[in-house]
Amino acid sequence: MKKIVIVGGGFSGTMLALHLCAQNRAVEIHVVEPRESLGLGVAYSTDEPGHLLNVPAAHMSAWPDRPHDFVGYLIDTNLGLAHLPAEYFNTYYAPRMVFGRYIKNIVERPEYSALVHHQAMATRIYRSGSGLKLSLSNKDILEADHIVLAAGLPSSGAMDRIFGWAPAGRYLAHPWDAQATREFLDTIESNDDFIIIGSGLTAVDMLISLEQRGINGKVAIVSRHGLMPQVHAPFDHIAIPITRQSPREWLKLFRTYTNSWRSVFQAMRPMSQAIWQDFSPREKAQFLRHLRPWWDSHRHRVAPEIYRFLSQGFQSSRLNLYAGRLLKAETSSKGFVVSFQGRRENFSLNAQRVINCTGPESQLINFKGSLFMGLLKDGLITPDSTGLGINSNDNFQVIPQNGYEGSALYVLGALRRGTHWEATAVPELRVEAGRLAHKLSC
Repeated sequence: MKKIVIVGGGFSGTMLALHLCAQNRAVEIHVVEPRESLGLGVAYSTDEPGHLLNVPAAHMSAWPDRPHDFVGYLIDTNLGLAHLPAEYFNTYYAPRMVFGRYIKNIVERPEYSALVHHQAMATRIYRSGSGLKLSLSNKDILEADHIVLAAGLPSSGAMDRIFGWAPAGRYLAHPWDAQATREFLDTIESNDDFIIIGSGLTAVDMLISLEQRGINGKVAIVSRHGLMPQVHAPFDHIAIPITRQSPREWLKLFRTYTNSWRSVFQAMRPMSQAIWQDFSPREKAQFLRHLRPWWDSHRHRVAPEIYRFLSQGFQSSRLNLYAGRLLKAETSSKGFVVSFQGRRENFSLNAQRVINCTGPESQLINFKGSLFMGLLKDGLITPDSTGLGINSNDNFQVIPQNGYEGSALYVLGALRRGTHWEATAVPELRVEAGRLAHKLSC
């Protein structure tokens, strides 16, 4: 019997395992995931009801061939939604914790009981004959015909050199760590002022968490470009000439359709991976350096109710957004004084507490932990041309240092972002999980 081990039991890895169960009963499937429940990952492990999906419920089915599955779950669950018309779910953004329960409900169905969950960390992968072996943090060793790397991106350590001295109760280094975040939030006082470094979706989550705890101090949000996520809003499905263009031509297209930029994103989405793969290394570098901040803030949008909350905060001056590059942090009578390089001049901000929301590590070679460090050292994986993730082919196979494309090691999800770009959202991940399951089942 073929044995497949999946490293990472978030949405990607879990959906791959479920597809494998459904497609081929003659496969032994193991998922290595330190969390107690499969399918949740960082995003869906939250217990904050205000943390909402950034895709309407109607488009969040776990299964590409069953588009109404999540809506059906919402209707069948006692959430007070059963009386609502189907169109309501086209604009309803469910709490992420509810989506997590939906995935957990699927995993616990009897037809998937053959899944073996190893609640541990993967620490080392190495060759063994024609297959592979995997060492776990609990000292177990798994042999496999194929191993799939479906782990999420690790947090960045770039801030450690500036805030490494800061006391844990005053500085939150990793808001993706649920336990650390809970302990941090339990110590805050209602009149505390905050500096949040980073202005993406993680920052939005932290702002909601602070709001739900009745914090009425001021919050300064600082990022390199001072951009917050845009809002989901209705858009027309208009015919837009999308071709495989350079980053410069992409920018011209968005400028042409300034009032319909959401329509451009929608028209571009089915082709975005192909367009990205057609970029030369120089064009990819141009995009990442000059356009990525604007892409991220417009592509990864927030629910209208969250946008209203943010707008009210800015209008009342309780929230303030700055563009600047972090220079240094020092102690002050208030707690912290943090200095930034602004566009025109340097500036400093004071607060009792600081939260790092700068996002995950951006370069594969900087990933911490024995698993990725060992894979790189042994030549089993190599960075893609951008350095963002693992070099792989269109069949999800890792391309090792020797260039051989018949590897027994595969990659799925965010670790493919450098080669395939759009590799992080549920609508894409559920399709890719099915494709890889079909290949591995053959």
